[in-house]
Amino acid sequence: MSAADSEVRKEAHLWRARVDDGLSATEQAEFARWMASDPRHGEYFAEAEILWSALAHVDHSRHDEPIRD
Repeated sequence: MSAADSEVRKEAHLWRARVDDGLSATEQAEFARWMASDPRHGEYFAEAEILWSALAHVDHSRHDEPIRD
């Protein structure tokens, strides 16, 4: 993966977090411009959506127990 692709993926995950928190009207317009400015943006945002969705379904309760040797 190129450095440019890595940066776009990072931006996509940052946008995904912002979308999850809720976007203002100004942010919605900025997001729409970002999505339209490069075909990779939609692709990588969709990948971020899949990952975030999968993580939302992880059973975190098992990780609350102390680790035993």
